[in-house]
Amino acid sequence: MRSLKFLRWFCKPEYLVDIEGDLLEMYEKRSKNIGQSKANWLLWRDVIFLFRPGMIRTPESIHSNNMIAITHHNILISLRNFTRNKTAFFINLGSLTSGLVCALLIYLWVADEVSMDKFHENDARLYRVNSTYMRPTGPSMIEWTPSPLAEAMVAEFPEVERAVSMSSFRFTGVGIVSYENKQFKTEGFFASKDFFKVFSYPILLGDNSGVMISKSLAERLFGSNDAAIGKMVEWNNRFWVKGPHIISGVFEDVPKNSTEQFEIVFDYKKMYETDVHSDKWNGGYAKTILLLRDGVNIDEFNKKIAGFLKTKEQQNQGILSVSLYSDKYLADGRIYYVRLFSLVAIFTLAIACINFVNLSTAQASRKMKEVGVKKTFGVSRATLIGQFLSESVMLAMMSLVLALLIAFILLPDFNQLTGKHLELTIDSRIFLITLMIGIAAGVYPAFFLSGFRPASILKGKIMNSSFAEVFTRKGLVIMQFTVSVIFIIGFMIINKQIEFVQSKNLGYDKENVVTFSRRGEFDWNNYETLIREIKSVPGVVDASSMMGSVVNRELSLHNGLTWEGADATVYQTMFPYPPVCHDWVETMGIELKEGRTFKKDLPNEDTKMIINETAAKMIGFEDPIGKIVMYGPDPKEIIGVVKDFKYGSLHTAMEPVFFEYRPINTNIVVRLANGSPQATLEQLQIIYQKFHPGYPFEFTFLDDDYKKLYESDTKVSMLSTYFAILATLISCLGLFGLAVFSSEQRTKEIGIRKVLGATTSGIVRLLANDLVRPVFVSILIAIPVSFFAANSWLEGFAYKIELSWWFFAIAGVIAIALTWFTVALQTVKAARANPVSSLKSE
Repeated sequence: MRSLKFLRWFCKPEYLVDIEGDLLEMYEKRSKNIGQSKANWLLWRDVIFLFRPGMIRTPESIHSNNMIAITHHNILISLRNFTRNKTAFFINLGSLTSGLVCALLIYLWVADEVSMDKFHENDARLYRVNSTYMRPTGPSMIEWTPSPLAEAMVAEFPEVERAVSMSSFRFTGVGIVSYENKQFKTEGFFASKDFFKVFSYPILLGDNSGVMISKSLAERLFGSNDAAIGKMVEWNNRFWVKGPHIISGVFEDVPKNSTEQFEIVFDYKKMYETDVHSDKWNGGYAKTILLLRDGVNIDEFNKKIAGFLKTKEQQNQGILSVSLYSDKYLADGRIYYVRLFSLVAIFTLAIACINFVNLSTAQASRKMKEVGVKKTFGVSRATLIGQFLSESVMLAMMSLVLALLIAFILLPDFNQLTGKHLELTIDSRIFLITLMIGIAAGVYPAFFLSGFRPASILKGKIMNSSFAEVFTRKGLVIMQFTVSVIFIIGFMIINKQIEFVQSKNLGYDKENVVTFSRRGEFDWNNYETLIREIKSVPGVVDASSMMGSVVNRELSLHNGLTWEGADATVYQTMFPYPPVCHDWVETMGIELKEGRTFKKDLPNEDTKMIINETAAKMIGFEDPIGKIVMYGPDPKEIIGVVKDFKYGSLHTAMEPVFFEYRPINTNIVVRLANGSPQATLEQLQIIYQKFHPGYPFEFTFLDDDYKKLYESDTKVSMLSTYFAILATLISCLGLFGLAVFSSEQRTKEIGIRKVLGATTSGIVRLLANDLVRPVFVSILIAIPVSFFAANSWLEGFAYKIELSWWFFAIAGVIAIALTWFTVALQTVKAARANPVSSLKSE
């Protein structure tokens, strides 16, 4: 039994007789009671449990040979084998290097992702509160909560040690901080008093009784940290301007692996002075973070707080429940890609290791006589295994050196692709992983080659491959190409979906549209003058404004809408309700289905409303024009219906949209004429700085903003392309190894066939058919796996491509074509060889 052979190999001689006797006795009893098959498994289990330091014998070679000499000998033998078998060496080196480069880059990216916010001392006890709202498409979870929630949860729930309120998007983001004649663009937000106690952002100087700024911002504004305390600064962002603010403290610069990147923090209660509604229970102004006490059962606590907001007065925001979210910063989408690319790295390395196994066994016939001679002279199998493992580990370490060099060269481009600032650091884990890879790649060839019988080898009876060996090699190739075909299919589907979302007709014209925001202490009453001057610029087709953005529906969600015959739950449902100005529909190129759009010269436009087709269908009026929709206590008359257009991204389904009229908005939308816009943009910059002195003209093109919605998907598309090509090339190297093995095993057969009149093409077909079959099997396995994986990914899009049969057919054709090409490189060479060379030894 193999289990007992393994026991005899590692067990100390003084224990072996007693242990083996006990195991055999137990085996006999188990065979009678539970059957021989289960008894064999249990015997293996017992033997493996005995494989521990106290039971393992000291290798005989250690006593009889100097370890340094053995190591030196193994290195020399490995180098000679590399030199003798250059083709196999370079293929192994190339595939392992490629796999390690891929794994290194992914390792850096994954390590950076999973390290996000882990520097917080209390990270394990930090939880974000999420609110569940009702949307037209069903319940939806978002992170915005009422401002009073943090203090209330500390007061009413003993499980909460501390809580922090951080301002929502309206009061968070990029702004301009000013001191005397110095101005800097930076990021900031409002936060409640416990912010620096809950999060580990060290305070270097002062306290958080007023405005806190970072060390680097203090140095830019005042030259030093000490000089910053007590100074007064002005601050404004796109939504609000308040000041002056007195600086009370300086904190250490926020580390790069923090999700929140900021340089200035304001007292949360200062926000109440800017927006009188921000301190109410019916608002969604805050992001609430809780620090729970030790030992709190999160599932039980979630049940306890679910209906908490319903107990509060004025709570009519439509929040169904609140719950805690553990992955506070590593969002679901990001953790999905962390897992995905970790699997990609593992599979790519596995493919590279499989190549080593295949090529090592392919070269077996060249090493058989070496093994036979060494065994005849008394070299133990353990020593041979050590030699072959040394060769694979040495090759892995050589590959690591090359991989580190290539990764260093590729890192700047990889950083640009991923949007990160990764640095290549070498630590012991990388060498340990490489060592494990070398052992994993070499363990099967080592046991395979060291198991040859010297008598048979030296008599010239080269052993034929057993069924198990053939099955193992072909099974490994099937695994390789299964992964490769999955990568190819995934690459095609991801790229096709990204192409689909980028080219889909959205219902509005996103080309040649420029957007920018008003900043500073501008005069709200000069809006019409600003728009008039913008429209007078040559190259400007039209201009208008809105609150928020057409690519971000979350900025305009409101509840409180209802109409005649509406269900009672409609009032609590959150609908997109963006404020827009006159000419906005025309500027955006949205088609008007019936009625009219907003006009600046007509009275009472603020009592009117425009809806989209989906909203009209939901309301159910046959003729919606002139009908009334209530927004809270205010009646709004429907004056127009626009055709459906995609508000937000294609990840979400079409929703009812209600437009209210607001004559003055902060986000300006300008449509430019076709052609070069440079001269037009220069004129717009002059006008902008005339109305917003001291502030830079920062604009974006709407089509670029739209592309950013799919930035992570686009990155995945590009990465999947590279990984698909890499995995396929490595797999082809593995197939080449199998072709080498097959050719060497059948050299004499090929010679005999040629002597008997076989053609080169006939021999190529004969050899290739055996190698193509595993690829057919891999295609059959890969198609259902890739179908379910692709279907799962596409579920994240409300608008998506159909999974047509040709995705899978093309992937199969590519795999077969690459197989034939790879196999032909070796089989044609073998088929053209002179038969005399292969038969002369007979």
